[in-house]
Amino acid sequence: MTGMELSHPRVNLIPRAELERRRSRRAARAWLVALIIAALLAIGMVGGAWAAKELAGRKLAQEQQRTGALAEQLEGYRDVSGALRAQESLTRMRATAMGADLSWTALIDSIRRQLPDGVTLGWYTIASGPAVGDEAETAGPSGTITVMTQNLALLTTAAEAIRDGDAVSMIALQHTEATEGVVVATFEIAFTSVVNSGAYAREATE
Repeated sequence: MTGMELSHPRVNLIPRAELERRRSRRAARAWLVALIIAALLAIGMVGGAWAAKELAGRKLAQEQQRTGALAEQLEGYRDVSGALRAQESLTRMRATAMGADLSWTALIDSIRRQLPDGVTLGWYTIASGPAVGDEAETAGPSGTITVMTQNLALLTTAAEAIRDGDAVSMIALQHTEATEGVVVATFEIAFTSVVNSGAYAREATE
């Protein structure tokens, strides 16, 4: 037939068994690739989890080390704080016990300076005043002093001279006796708290 082309039918000559085998191989390769990818993902996840665990462990160890160092520092501060509290307590105790501290030399010298000519200070027995309590704010040391003179009239002048000022709150004649023309007189005397130095009390408040 002129002007006409004949089409030949295509026939797959590959056996069906071969086709099935090829499909099975492709499927096996696909499954193998999928398994490899899944294994790689699993390994990556396990590795990531292990790395995160190691990092967290290192951070935890660093924080524990830092906490230990801080605890040691706090323990050192606690020792210092305890020592400071003990020092403050001892200072307060000393201030309480020595609240009536005074300069004995200055006190006796002041009595000698107040005596008139012709009267000398012999001996004395004076005790510190109260260190604590309401009386500690006003009361000072007290006791007795003994003076000697050849002029009995000077005893009144001596008592008035000693009483003059704010350091002595009371002076009273206890007794007198004469020995070989010398009059020995014993006075009871009490001082005010102004004679106390207050050094320990000031130290406690500084």
